[in-house]
Amino acid sequence: MTTVHTIETLDGAARQPFEHLTFRHVREAFYNDSPGMQTYVIGSRTNGQPSGLVVLDRRQGEQAARVLSFFVGTQFRQRGVATSLMAAMNDLAQQMGISQFSLEYVVGRNTPILEHVLAQNGWGQPAVILFIYKTDLAHIAHAKWIKPMRLPAEFTFIPIRQLSKAQVLEIINHEARGYPAYLNPFKDAARIHPDLTWFLLHQDQVVGWSIVHAIAPDTVLYNSLYVDHDYQQLGMPFMLVAESIRQQAKMGIQNGMFSVLIGNQRMRKIIDSKLLPYITQQQEMRKCVKDHAV
Repeated sequence: MTTVHTIETLDGAARQPFEHLTFRHVREAFYNDSPGMQTYVIGSRTNGQPSGLVVLDRRQGEQAARVLSFFVGTQFRQRGVATSLMAAMNDLAQQMGISQFSLEYVVGRNTPILEHVLAQNGWGQPAVILFIYKTDLAHIAHAKWIKPMRLPAEFTFIPIRQLSKAQVLEIINHEARGYPAYLNPFKDAARIHPDLTWFLLHQDQVVGWSIVHAIAPDTVLYNSLYVDHDYQQLGMPFMLVAESIRQQAKMGIQNGMFSVLIGNQRMRKIIDSKLLPYITQQQEMRKCVKDHAV
C-alpha cells in the first residue's frame, strides 16, 4: 500500500481530531490564543489518519516563535512524518516572517530520536537550560519546613485571585522592580493554578510569589519563586513554597515538580539543602534553536 502524507494548517474545529497528539497542558493554547499571542497548529495525516502535530506560538510584534509541542504518533514514526512537519514549519517561517524557532523539551527515552530529527533538519546543538526535580506528597510531607509558621505582623499571604489591578500592574513593570523578566509571574498565565499560586505582601506591597502551574490532574509544577532581596534572609522563600505545598496537600494533588534554571546557583543550593532528601526523580530540560533568514 502506498503511503501518502498530507500537511494541513489547522484552525478552529479542524484541530479537534489531532488533540490526542499533544500534551494536556498545551490544549488551552491549542484552542485559544492567549492575550498578545498568536498560535499556529500544523497537522499531518498519513493515509487519511492524523499522524503528527506541531503547535507553535508567537508573541505579537516579535519574530521568534516557540514550539510548544512536536509529536508523531507511535505507529507513524520513521515513515517521514517528522520530516514533513519540519518542512511545513519552514514554509510557515517564510510566510509569516518568523526568524527563529525554539523548542524546549524534557529529556526522556525518546530524546535521541527527537535530537536526531532536529539535527537532520538544520537545528542547532541542544543546550541544558534547567533542571526538574520531582517529589510527591508521601515524601515531602516529612519536611519540617512545610509546617505552618507565623508570619511577622506586617506580612500577608494572598492567592493570585485577590491581587488588585494596581498590584498586577506594579508586578508587570519588572524593570522598575528589578527582578529578571523570566521570573514574571504572569508568563504562561493560562497554566497558573489559582489555588496554589500565592503572593507575599509587605504592608500591601507585593514583595514575592510562588507560581504554580497545572500540568495534569495529579501533577503541578512549581515554576517561579521570587522574594525581594530585603526579605530573603527572613525565610520567606521557604514559607511561600510551604504555603503552596500545604494547599496542594489539601486538594489531594499527589505530585509536584520544581524547575530551576541552570544558572540559578542560589536556587539550586536551596533545592540541595531543603528538597533533595524528598526528591524522587531528577531530569533536565534542553533547548534547541533554528534560525531563519527573513
